[in-house]
Amino acid sequence: MKTEAVPDPPPPRRDEEDDVDEQDPIVSLEQDSDDFQRATISIVMTLLPTDRHPDGRLTLIGVRSHNLPPQLTTARFNDLLPLPESLSQALTRWEQTFPAALTARKTQREARAAEQQTRSLEQEKKREAERQARKAKVAKPTAAKTTSVAPTPKPDREQHSDDSPSNTALPQAGLFG
Repeated sequence: MKTEAVPDPPPPRRDEEDDVDEQDPIVSLEQDSDDFQRATISIVMTLLPTDRHPDGRLTLIGVRSHNLPPQLTTARFNDLLPLPESLSQALTRWEQTFPAALTARKTQREARAAEQQTRSLEQEKKREAERQARKAKVAKPTAAKTTSVAPTPKPDREQHSDDSPSNTALPQAGLFG
C-alpha cells in the first residue's frame, strides 16, 4: 500500500482584528509559523571593511526569524567561497552600482536640505512680515489715541489762574479710553 504525504491544511482564518496586525511587518514576523520549514528565515551576510587579511574580509553571518535577536557567527570571506551564483551576481552588481547609488543619495539629501532651508527661510520671512504687521497695527491705534486725547476748552467757563489743579487737569489716557 502506497502512502502519499498530504500537505497540512492552511492555518485557520484569524479575526478581523488580527488582519490589521498582519499589515505590520513586525507583528507579522512574530506571528509566523512555528514550523521551521514554513517560517520566514532571514540570513544576512555583512562584509566588514577590509583588514587586508590573506583569507579576505571578516564577514558577519546572522540568522533570525520571528523578530527574535539573530544568531551571529563570523568567518573570513574567502572561506565562504565559492558563493552560490545568485549571491555572486548580486554582489558583483552591487559593486558596480555602488558609486552611482552613493552619488544619487548624496544628491537627493542635498536637494532635500536645500528645499528645507528654502522652506525655513520662507517661514522666517512670513513670521517677520507678521511681526511687522502686528507692530504697525499696534502703532496706528496708539497714535490715534494720542491725538484724540487733546484737551478741549470748556466755553461756558472761564479759566482763572486761581483755579484748582483738578479743574485744569488734562484728561488722562487710561485703560478705558
